[in-house]
This record gives sequence, C-alpha cells and structure tokens, in this order.
Amino acid sequence: MRDIETREDIRQLVEIFYDKARIDDRLGGVFAAAVEDDLWPAHFEQVTDFWNSALFNAGTYRGNTFAKHANLPIEKIHFDRWLALFAETVNEHFAGPVADDSIHRARTMGALFESKISYLRANPQMKNIL
Repeated sequence: MRDIETREDIRQLVEIFYDKARIDDRLGGVFAAAVEDDLWPAHFEQVTDFWNSALFNAGTYRGNTFAKHANLPIEKIHFDRWLALFAETVNEHFAGPVADDSIHRARTMGALFESKISYLRANPQMKNIL
C-alpha cells in the first residue's frame, strides 16, 4: 500500500469512509439527518478540501468545521465510532506517515470537538461563541 499523496487520495478516503458511516448502525442516522441525499457530492468536496488543507496545508478549506458539528445530536459513542471507522478506512487503503498523521489528526479533532460540545451543552449561554 502507498501513503496518502494527493487530493484524489483524500477524495477516495472520504468517499469510502462516508459509504461506511452512512450505513453504520450508530452513525447512519446522524448523517442522514444532517446531510440531505442530494448534498452529498458537495459534502464530499468540502470534507476533501478540509483534509487536503489539514494534511498538505493546501489552503483549500474555508469554513468553521466545529460550528457545523456543534448542534448535532452526538455523544462520546458517536465520536468513538467515527474514529474507529476513519482509522479502519485509512488502514485498509493507505500506509505511511501521512496516513498515520490523518488518524492522529482525526483523534485530536474528535477529542477537541467532544470536549467543546460537552462544554457548550453545560454552558448554553456560550453558544454565541460559534
């Protein structure tokens, strides 16, 4: 297997991951409620841009990733499953330092999002910081 090297590699990873996540018992309902069927192609592009920027400093992503997730009905079990599926998908298709970095970044981002969402739920007056 080769490492993640291009935007097209990232796009492949994103599409395979979401194919799994959309039918997953734990995650499928969250994604079905958050992204309408006809919006998936645009979502793939946006997530590909995010990872392209995160892994290759491409500067292709513009947006507030956390704000898009802050109000979703997600808990620790969803983050754990998301991370497990993401790592599984990476490891099935890629191997190398960038692949490893993508898993590390996903874990870091997941922990940060989980913490921030918990904080906002405990402090609803802080929702305006989004």
